[in-house]
Amino acid sequence: MHERNYIKRGFGILALATAMVLVMSGLTKLRKDTPFFAAHHHEPTLAADSLMQQDTMAKVSDTLTHEKPLTPKAATVEKQYPTGKSYVGLHHLNRFFEALHQARNGRKVRIGYFGDSMIEGDLVTESLRHDLQEEFGGQGVGFVPIACASPGFRKTIRHSYSEGWKYHTILVPNPTKFNYSIAGNFAYLPRKGKRTRESWVKYKGTSLYETTSRFPQVKLYYGQYASSSKRRAKNWVAVSTDKGADTLKLDSRSVVNTITLSRSNIEELELNFRIDDRLPVYGLSIEGGPGVYVDNFAVRGNSGLGILNIAGPVWKEFDKHMHYDLVVLHYGLNVIDTQRKSYKGYEKHFKKVIAYVKEQLPNADILVVSVSDKSTMINGKMQTDPAVPKIVAAQRRAAEEMEVAFLDLYRGMGGRNTMVKWVEKKLATKDYTHVNRRGAKIVSNIVKKYLMTQYYAWERESKQLASQQ
Repeated sequence: MHERNYIKRGFGILALATAMVLVMSGLTKLRKDTPFFAAHHHEPTLAADSLMQQDTMAKVSDTLTHEKPLTPKAATVEKQYPTGKSYVGLHHLNRFFEALHQARNGRKVRIGYFGDSMIEGDLVTESLRHDLQEEFGGQGVGFVPIACASPGFRKTIRHSYSEGWKYHTILVPNPTKFNYSIAGNFAYLPRKGKRTRESWVKYKGTSLYETTSRFPQVKLYYGQYASSSKRRAKNWVAVSTDKGADTLKLDSRSVVNTITLSRSNIEELELNFRIDDRLPVYGLSIEGGPGVYVDNFAVRGNSGLGILNIAGPVWKEFDKHMHYDLVVLHYGLNVIDTQRKSYKGYEKHFKKVIAYVKEQLPNADILVVSVSDKSTMINGKMQTDPAVPKIVAAQRRAAEEMEVAFLDLYRGMGGRNTMVKWVEKKLATKDYTHVNRRGAKIVSNIVKKYLMTQYYAWERESKQLASQQ
């Protein structure tokens, strides 16, 4: 009798153990098959649409500390980094090189640099813009939004605004019917009772570079009036500068509208808007004369997929005004997941992003800049996150298949465990993810060297061909 009970108990324990193994196996498979965009994001997105004038980042000298390092219980760094072939695709930049060549003869050249918090606050782009303008000409910081997540963090312009504005990015649920700008955001003034609200925005040049001290020409970009009513509200902007004042009417019949605010080489600008809640405002373009202009399109928390939410007509309307020659896609930090084994899903979706940009901006060349190094705590030691080389490989394959240029920033920075060294040398923050301004300057130099080395080779070859004719 007792023997039978022991046998039954043994079978029960065996059945329970088998069930637990099956459950754990199912959980493991679920984790493996989870789409890449459902992975843990290491950078917080904007949780609310209210403006953050007192953003804590403005109080930090030159660091971004959005996250704490992960400490996975079980993770190993691969010995062989799957960075794939040595594809760079520089020949896909020939149209951009031709445009640079023409900049010496009075042409404007425009670069749209899209990214996440790696370039927030004009990091990377401020140095790249300055260096290119020194060689090819141009004055001004390019596109600057009406509102952003951290206005005080940027050093190339002083930017502030009143509390009445509401601000949305492509990563925040959009309760309005407004289109996002090409920068991936918009701002508007919610109605206060039955009254049209009035709010201000201020911009002032800085002494960081000679090209950032003054505004040769300023244009305002805003969206389409969102109303089916034939009766349109009268929307105005009062413009005050160090050289005068004016009041301008804002007509909004196109998807993207623009109006020149100043051509007087001013040092500062204040805009007082009197608009209703059905008009989205995008930002300013500050520029002057021929040369190179680099627009910083940073959206914190963006994996790159967010730009698919920017409507096609918006791309085309902005391009009609801006004439983009090069688009840089610099993403990857928000895709990192230490435990993920495959990034084929990410590769597939990233190819869709590249294809979408090519469709919307057919006259622009495209450069994919890979994810940078990021360190994670593994076995009690900070070292390169095993996801980083996998993402680099996926980005390289996507760039090659879509026939666009590719820059391996991970290798350019130094490869494995570079971020640990950069933190020690005070080139990056202690989140082991983001570079600071000193580090951003080095990243900018890597991008510039990649572009200019090939440009000079292209220029020499062009001169040789011309001499033979």
